Amino acid sequence: SRDVDRMDTLMDCLWKLPDWMSLKQAVLPKAQVEDGPRLMMIKARVKLQEGGVQEAQELINHASVRLLHQWWQLPHVGITPAMPFLETLQPLVELHESSRILVDLGVLQQQHRADHLYSDLKDIMETWRLRLPNEWESL
Repeated sequence: SRDVDRMDTLMDCLWKLPDWMSLKQAVLPKAQVEDGPRLMMIKARVKLQEGGVQEAQELINHASVRLLHQWWQLPHVGITPAMPFLETLQPLVELHESSRILVDLGVLQQQHRADHLYSDLKDIMETWRLRLPNEWESL
């Protein structure tokens, strides 16, 4: 993606690697892509990695609103036009839950209540585990 100057693909690859420094310094300032939900999600991941949970939550909220706005503009025929939105929605939900975990960890750490921390995190992790597809189910 660097050789062909595809910034959207490069951003997607760099956060998955995770090459945060290249993403923050070289790609995000030069990216000439639409400020849509996917870009906002990548920016939110960078903010979470830097510890800026509040800024990340704002970006996640803006991405959610933008995604819902695009969703309502879809035609009411079939599911095929909605597939890209559904594929974007799942990581957005996981990103929202990640920011919520970080907020909860910060609050519980300040209150020194490790007993509640374990049960809350266990519930969230169980939900994530249940979302994974089973090997015996066709996709």
